[in-house]
Order: sequence, then C-alpha cells, then structure tokens
Amino acid sequence: MTKGDNMNCNAIGKMLALKNFRPLFLIVVFLALFILPTMASAASKFTFVVLPDTQFYSSSYTDIFTKQTQWIVDNKKALNIKYVIHVGDIVDSPNNLTQWKNADKALSVLDRAKIPYGVTAGNHDNNNGISNANYSKYFNTSRFSGKNWFGKAYNKNNAYHYDLIRAGNYSFIIMYVSYDQSADVPISWIKNVIKTNPEKQVIIVTHALLDGNGNILSSPNSVNAIRSLASEHKNVIMVLSGHMPISPYKIVHNVRGNAHEILQDYQNEPKGGDGWLRIFTFDGNGKVVVQTYSPYLNKYGASFSFTLPQVSTPKFSLSTGSYTGSKKVSVTTTTSGDIIRYTLDGKTPTITSPKYTGKITIPAKKTTILKAKAWKLGMITSDTTTAKYIIK
Repeated sequence: MTKGDNMNCNAIGKMLALKNFRPLFLIVVFLALFILPTMASAASKFTFVVLPDTQFYSSSYTDIFTKQTQWIVDNKKALNIKYVIHVGDIVDSPNNLTQWKNADKALSVLDRAKIPYGVTAGNHDNNNGISNANYSKYFNTSRFSGKNWFGKAYNKNNAYHYDLIRAGNYSFIIMYVSYDQSADVPISWIKNVIKTNPEKQVIIVTHALLDGNGNILSSPNSVNAIRSLASEHKNVIMVLSGHMPISPYKIVHNVRGNAHEILQDYQNEPKGGDGWLRIFTFDGNGKVVVQTYSPYLNKYGASFSFTLPQVSTPKFSLSTGSYTGSKKVSVTTTTSGDIIRYTLDGKTPTITSPKYTGKITIPAKKTTILKAKAWKLGMITSDTTTAKYIIK
C-alpha cells in the first residue's frame, strides 16, 4: 500500500464516520425523546391483585384457587404485579385441615414465584373470632418473617400485621385487621404504626366492613376500629373487604374522607365464585383503574376507576446546566400546606431529609445533584424532581 493509498483510506474512513454519525445521532435522540420517557412511564405503572373469599375453592374447587394464583405468576411481568392481597375467608371450615392444606398449596404458588402477598383471617378462618389456631398454623409470622416486604406482626399468630411495599412512585403500608368480635383489637398498636409513617400511603385490609349496598356493617367489633383509623389518619387511602357476596358486575365503592372503601366477594357465583378476582392498576399519575377478572372463565366483569389526590411535583427556579459562581434555588409546588424535602447528594429525599424553608445554596466549584419531593397527609407523595448543576 502506497502513502497516497493510505491517505485515501484515511479520507474514506473519515467520510464513513461522518456519514454514520448523523443516523447514530438521530437514533440516540429518538431514544431520548420518545422511547426512554415511555419506558419510564411504563415502569411507574403497576398492579395489585385482590383475592376475595376463597372458602369454597379450598373446600371443593381447588383447581380454581390454583388457577388464580398461577395466573398471577404468569402475568407478573406483563401487568407489573407488585403485590397480592387476600381479604379473608381463606377456607370454609376453620377446623378442616384438608381445606387449610389446599389453601396452603394454592398460595404457595406465589411463594415459589417470590411474589409478595398478605392474608387476613375471616370469620370462616377463625370461627367468628374465637380461635386463630389453624390460621396461625399455616399463615403465622414464620411463613412471612423472612420476606423483605414483611413489616411486623402484633403477635405470632399474624392476625394483625402489616407489609411494606414500594411500587412505582409510591410507598405503602398494607395493614391487615382480622375479623374480630371481641374488644381486643390492638387499635393503639395499629394507630402508632400509621402515625409514625406519615410519608406512606396506607391500605387497610379486613374481612368484614360493608354490606352489598355499601352500608357499614354493625359487627364485628373490628369494623368500628377500622372506621376510626380511616377517619383519624388522612394517609389511609383505601379499605378493602370481602365477606358479603355481590355480583362481579356490581361495584360497591364508598368514599369517606380520603379513604376509598371497596367490597369484593363473589362466593355466590357458580363454583364458589367462578374464579373472579380484582385487579387494581395504579397508572403512576394518581389514578387507579379497578377491573374484575376471572382466570377460570378467561373473562372480564365490571370495571371502574377513581383518582387518589397527589401532591404536585416540585419545580426549581434554576434549570439543569453549567453556571459560574454559587447559585440560589427556590423550590415550589402548587399544593398548599405540603412539606418539601430535598437532598444535595443525588439520593431520593425521604421524610427525614432536610426540610425546605428557603432558597437552597448551590456551592461553587463543584457538581451538585439537587432532588426534591413533597408530602402532605391525605395525599399521594409527589414525584421526585432532579436537577444537575455544574458550577465553575
């Protein structure tokens, strides 16, 4: 190869590099502007699945119960299923060990797939609140205590416990309150858990709360305890229950304060419920879409939606960029009465991060990543705002 040939090859190589640069640049821009935001939006969308009274599946139609849990596993990725809730009456007869073994087998499908879930005791599980013996034998704290989502139980029988779930832009406490006719509901313990976690949204799960027309039941005693929880703590956003049968095409939904009370129980349908369950899809923007679906029938029932109030996203007075000399940044939201917290090290703010009280100083001669997030009782925590400042 001559020197001239070598120069020509270099020139051709440069031209090829220039020709290839523009399409590559366009691809990068397309990814940044269109695909990546879509991926981010998809990542913030997630699903909770609710299993209503499975008592007749455990006693007579075990295949339907297993079909429900296997469907959850099969659709974990497609629906971004983050958590499964059982509202109680896991079995029909509290002293029938065969039924408990059937229920254990069906719910173990979730264990093997490492899908977070929680259960509560219904009146058919604890003999109208008299004894949690077999419930605690199969679903006690030892079954869940090694799971990273398990919060804490009031005692070892697991009749009262809570889980901690992080999904999308939200942090949840899922508080389980078993069917209880006595005056022994540990209301002080439950209130303390909720009170000391004001930055988290609370979903209370109990077996009995509403009748088929949306009226509050007169018993058990746990009903009154739950009503006080929802009225006293504004970060309680939902109360889910079963116990009273309704059609899969009927919606029983009340709003008291900030709490949405929702009933689901299909045990009067053929084969103890025909496999109907509930799908709660959080769209990442404060809206929840609720669908009724049966994996057994491969069919949808009624759907509805509601919106959970959310704190507006914080805004910075200074945009991301390079600047000379230290700068002052103001942080604002359009939600009155909220609390803004921030960090300067790139970490996501928490309820213990510094509280915003005035303009934040961005120091000179360093790169600072400012993040801010806002909280308000009774509202979904805001999204996180981020800015990167390169100060010369």
